[in-house]
Formats: sequence, structure tokens, C-alpha cells
Amino acid sequence: LSRIANRHNEGELLAFAEKATAAQVERQCQQLRNAQRRLSTRDANHAHNSRYLRRQILDDGTMTISMQLTQEAGELVMQAIVAAAATLAPATKGKTATEACASDEFFKRQADALVEVARGFLAGGSEASSSSADHYQVMVHVDEAALKEQASPCGCSDYPIESVRRLLCDSSMIPVVEDHQGVPLNVGRKQRVVSPSMKRALRGRDRCCRFPGCDHQQWLDAHHVKHWIDGGETSMANTLLLCGRHHRLLHEGGFSIHANHNDEWYFRNAAGKILQ
Repeated sequence: LSRIANRHNEGELLAFAEKATAAQVERQCQQLRNAQRRLSTRDANHAHNSRYLRRQILDDGTMTISMQLTQEAGELVMQAIVAAAATLAPATKGKTATEACASDEFFKRQADALVEVARGFLAGGSEASSSSADHYQVMVHVDEAALKEQASPCGCSDYPIESVRRLLCDSSMIPVVEDHQGVPLNVGRKQRVVSPSMKRALRGRDRCCRFPGCDHQQWLDAHHVKHWIDGGETSMANTLLLCGRHHRLLHEGGFSIHANHNDEWYFRNAAGKILQ
């Protein structure tokens, strides 16, 4: 502070400090310091060298990501998150902007937006991609016994099984036969659950997410109304497009899809209420 004050009118700085908060004084001093090339260059190099990104996988199946960036790099990341958040399906209907920002939904939306940024980068910016498997892969190991809910002490899964079933709605699979010690005996060929041509046909038919009230058009998954694991067909009559948020609701959220007397789909929430 003394170095900064020596280059500026001390009286003006003290007069400002008397009326300002501690945070305002700190910000003013930083702005004055930023104007000094030698000092601010040292600060810039320190900030750049202090950058990091760390992840921690927790026992409850979640992951914590923490990072520190320079201010301009952080602003760049946040602008990408804001842009991605604007494309997401609305999750705060009936709330004012102030109420939405003050609620947990705002922070959840920020997290969802960051995932959208990552998905867009890995997909090469092509939102018309037939499947995420065209551009990137996330490998999940799951035992067939667990996938088909067979009573077996050997049934294991990397992720919660309903989350795996969601991922398997629209993905690629590689079957692996192992012995009782987990040693692979045979590795099959990669198989696409939904073909690229069928995904294009679904896009032509559905246009956007089929969940009531959602018009999301990016990064849509092909959801099996009756899962192929349970014998459902991978056909136009048994699949529809859903955005990531609503696809999760159909699996992990307790929502369900039913057919009426005209074989038209309708949705129920976890409480059984029909959604319009």
C-alpha cells in the first residue's frame, strides 16, 4: 500500500478509505497496483503460475472439481457456461429471475451448463451429431447379472444401475466374457444401440425433446420407452428424443411414459400426475 500511495496522492487515497468498505479499499489498491507495469507483471505471472484444476471422486458417486484461473481465463469459462445455460431446458418455471438465482436451481443449472460445454467441445461443435459415441467415449463396466437385475452376488456396476441403463439407451456396447477371476476370455465387437440413420430419422420426426413443454434441440438422446435390456425393440415406435435433463428424469427421477388408447405417449411424474 505504501508503494502505491507514494505514486498517488495519499490524501485522496485516505479520504477514499474513510468512506469505503475494506473490500472497496482492497479493490482500489489492486487497480492502482495494476497500473504499475513492474508490480502488475509480477502479479500476472503469479496468478498464471497458480492455476490448477483438481478433481476428487467421492464415495457417494459424485465428483468434486475445483479450479483456480486468472481472472480473464475465468471470465472466459463463465461466458461459455452462461451461453450454454441459455440453451438448456428451463428448470425454474414460475419463479422470478431473483428467486431462480437465489435458489439451488441456479447453481445446478450452472453445473449442467458446464457439462454442455464439455459435450459440445468433445463433439467438435456438431450439435447434429447422431450420437455422442461418434466423438467421445465414457467407458462403464457393468455385470450382465446386475444389468438384468438377476439375483447374483457377483453383480457389480461402476455406476448406479439406473444411470447405466440411461447411458445404454443411446450408446455403443462391447460385450466382454470373463472367467470367475475377472480375466477376459472373449471380447466382442462394438455394437451401436441406435444406428446413425435411425438417429437422423428420430431428429426428423421429433425435432426437439419430447418431454412436455421442452423445446431443447441440442445433444438429444434416443430413449427406449421399453428398454432393450427388458426386451424392448430399438425401433421408431419404441424410441423418442429427450434432452439430458429429462432423460435423467425418466430413469433416475421416477418419471414414466405410457401409451393411451391411440398409442400416443404421455408422461407421468413420480407422484403419478399426468404432465401436459
